[in-house]
Amino acid sequence: MSAHYLLEWQFSPADSFEARRTVSAPKWKAVIESGRIELRIEASDYPADHSLRHSLQHELDCRFKALQVLNHRKYTLTGPRAVFVDADGRKHYRTFADCGGFAAVGASVDLIARDPDGNVVRNTKQERISRQNGFADLAARHATDAVATSLLQIYVAAVNDPQNELVHLYEVRDALSKRFGGDSEAQTALGITYKKWKTLGHLANRDPLNQGRHRGKQIGNLRDATQKELSEARAITGDMIERYLLYLDRLTSQPQSPLTTNPQHDSASVPDG
Repeated sequence: MSAHYLLEWQFSPADSFEARRTVSAPKWKAVIESGRIELRIEASDYPADHSLRHSLQHELDCRFKALQVLNHRKYTLTGPRAVFVDADGRKHYRTFADCGGFAAVGASVDLIARDPDGNVVRNTKQERISRQNGFADLAARHATDAVATSLLQIYVAAVNDPQNELVHLYEVRDALSKRFGGDSEAQTALGITYKKWKTLGHLANRDPLNQGRHRGKQIGNLRDATQKELSEARAITGDMIERYLLYLDRLTSQPQSPLTTNPQHDSASVPDG
């Protein structure tokens, strides 16, 4: 046995990634499964100052934040714990500071549709897992882009602060407008329709909603946003964030990164459609 390090994280909810994932790079491999992440790297490739864990931690955070954009669930990510396994198989442990927050929400209801011959023509769970994995990879791929990181963090704030959710979601639109030098410039660069851009503006900035902006101008007329209105605002904002990440893909040649190089999916892959 060669000497190696294992970096271990724990996360909640344990089904944040609904299927086992193996993500590999030339010098390490990470397994994500059932509330646990384990990454193995040979001792000769591991920096003595443990600096590698910082970049890995940041990419993992981006992955979980991307999941929040899709499922609006908070999460806990604790660790990492570094385990040095020497050539004789003896283990030596080191634990670092924790991070994250947690609150669970309702589970999804899945649909499996079959044709008259019994063949599966649609499996919503597989579709959702494929979507989650693809979006998490996309976010991790651009973990070093300051705007991308900011957009994901803004969405996290919206999840954590429901009383001001629309205020936070509107900040995504503001950030993109600033990034591209104006509203129309952002819409053109990202292919966002004027209707979606305007709808988010109305929900967050104009309509008399308790979760929105400029509430002082609507005293006596305020009401809570409906679930339909919140769902629409979340969907538009999530689409904006994804379009920005895809924009970055087009600008780059998809640079290599610890958790996104040569990704291997253990679950079946289903196109998003």
